[in-house]
Amino acid sequence: MILAKLLFPTRWRVLASAALWSLVAGLMLPGAAMAVSGAMATSSDGTVAWATRTTQAEASKAAMKLCSESAQKKDCKPWAHKAIVRVEGPDDDIHYAWSASSPADARKRALAACGQPDCKVVGEYVAPGFFALARSGVDDDNPAFFLAYGFDNSDEAAAEAQAGCARNGGKDCRVVFSSVIPGAIKSAAPPTRPAAPAADASCRPDTPVRRCRAQCVNGDCVLTYENGCKLRVRVMPTFDSFRNQWTYPSPSC
Repeated sequence: MILAKLLFPTRWRVLASAALWSLVAGLMLPGAAMAVSGAMATSSDGTVAWATRTTQAEASKAAMKLCSESAQKKDCKPWAHKAIVRVEGPDDDIHYAWSASSPADARKRALAACGQPDCKVVGEYVAPGFFALARSGVDDDNPAFFLAYGFDNSDEAAAEAQAGCARNGGKDCRVVFSSVIPGAIKSAAPPTRPAAPAADASCRPDTPVRRCRAQCVNGDCVLTYENGCKLRVRVMPTFDSFRNQWTYPSPSC
């Protein structure tokens, strides 16, 4: 997946993926606290699936299977990163960048986004697990950020990122990027399935034309198909440069 630079007000900007994405997955594991591995997969139509298993290979296989079952375009690929880095500039502006290749590359990207000789790396996050970055609305003069990382559940990482951004004083906080750092996640509790009414993606009608009804609240959507199948998905906001605001696109059936 190619990382693209999104330009925001002059005091800050973030490197992010341009694709939409929806989360459709999860796994219930019995037992007490344990180490698990997480994986994500994405297709060119913006579908992203995540899964956890006891080994990295099993997690990767499960994420690819879930993505293939859900995506309209059958071109799913692994989606993972090695590090996410935070840089602060001399005017207290904040920049984040991430890399699928190395922490050094993430540092280079973040410093380049800051673009000044006095910019400093103040955080480098490489702990295995799902992570999500949230930031406040584009109209904020001093936008708030929050990075949730090291989670064994992608949905929980996204929820914590939004909540943390709000605790930092941000308004209209939204997740702008989410991924996973492969490795053994030290789970504090067994991973759980996303809250009802999520269902297995396999119940989606396998017909040339699909019809569904979407009920969405700030990008969290439930798709109801003609056969009664219900899927919970989340879509990422996209920046509308013409209206100078973030909007949520309609999820695809």
